[in-house]
Amino acid sequence: MREPGDPRILYNPDYTALAYRGRLLSLPRLQKGLSELINDTWNRLLALTNNTKVKVTVPPLMSEDVRSSNIGESFASHIITDPPTLPLLFEMSRCSRLSLLRHTGEIADGGTFEVDPSASQEFFHKIKPIIEAIAFLVHATGSGPLRLSEVVDDRYCNGSSPRNVFISHGLLFVLRRNFKPSSARGCRSSVVHFPPEKVTELLVYYLAVVRPVEVFLTAGLQWTEQHAAYSQFLYVVKGRQMTPQGLSLIIAQHTDRYFDCRLTGLDLRHVLINLQSVFLPPIIDPSVQKFGDSQAGHGSRVANQVYGQRLDHLPGEQASSFVLSYHWCRKLHTLLGLGPESTLVRPIPYLHAPPQPTWWSPSDYIPPHPPSTAEIMAQVHLAINAALSSATNELTMRCEKVLRESVFRAIAASSITAAPSGPFTGRPPSSTPDDLWTLPLMSDDVSF
Repeated sequence: MREPGDPRILYNPDYTALAYRGRLLSLPRLQKGLSELINDTWNRLLALTNNTKVKVTVPPLMSEDVRSSNIGESFASHIITDPPTLPLLFEMSRCSRLSLLRHTGEIADGGTFEVDPSASQEFFHKIKPIIEAIAFLVHATGSGPLRLSEVVDDRYCNGSSPRNVFISHGLLFVLRRNFKPSSARGCRSSVVHFPPEKVTELLVYYLAVVRPVEVFLTAGLQWTEQHAAYSQFLYVVKGRQMTPQGLSLIIAQHTDRYFDCRLTGLDLRHVLINLQSVFLPPIIDPSVQKFGDSQAGHGSRVANQVYGQRLDHLPGEQASSFVLSYHWCRKLHTLLGLGPESTLVRPIPYLHAPPQPTWWSPSDYIPPHPPSTAEIMAQVHLAINAALSSATNELTMRCEKVLRESVFRAIAASSITAAPSGPFTGRPPSSTPDDLWTLPLMSDDVSF
């Protein structure tokens, strides 16, 4: 059995910085760096259209069928843009910053348009830092995080395998299915991650505005493999699906630039999981274990050995995994400086936070609804039926008791009436044959 080793992460006394294997990471710098990365990514996106933002509308309270596996199905196909078809291509041609189509034939004869290969290569080069930033943000802020081999397989559209990026109740979430079975790892077979609203807005804009152009260009250039990748996978760079090694290098570059602390994919996973264990109170997973460990895709036993988390927890958690994931992720978003607050919030370790009965209240996100008329009538009928059944059983028992007592009284009275008047000699009268003699226990007129 593995024993917990020496701590890899140590905090300063006021919990504003940590040291991971000798590398210092400031928590205020982490919060500020994530916001800076989001702003830089928006600037790159808007630069494609000369700072003109395309109007993107997601249907309110949109909810998808998570179990549907129809090829080509995606929430991105339900997003409304203005203009409705290839808005980025329209804006780029209007601004004349980069023309992706070239005219063939004589202008006087009308001619046709075809995709310009060199302009397309330049376009894919411009999109490269955008999708890399989105991959980093979704991985680092969604919750968990899981292993990179499980992250790079995220799909926004059903293709050769089912997708795992959905919208339900107007909320975008990533349903990540663990590679190893839950029985072997001691955790749930899938977890739900909610990116922060700021990251969600960035991802939806990219999928609604930029990704259709990437699919269109690869189809026009007859790049079959690249077209298949853009049509289903979320993280595709220059026509190729992102690899775990590539994402780890991206994480190292972004943490070095925006956190002033270079961390690989594995390093960032350890740091983020430790931040959750220190600043978010551990709670029980409704399925098997502590919820934060399930979000990270490992068991509580492994977490206590590798990450040194505490064994205490807050009991009584019975919320569904989907709702619990949402509120857990919201707590994490605030910790990372991407919550709904207008200013950054200094994280407070839960061990030093003001005492509270629980860190969440069911009434905060499960509003009670008044019962309908049908529900009230059903409860009334149930109560009446229960009362009648109880009264009927009691009346039946009383009737049976009275009947038994009446029968026994009748038997006793008959026995006394039929008893012989003279003394009993032990022998029957001489006129009665021995084989017909019986003791007069009861009269013939008594029956049951």
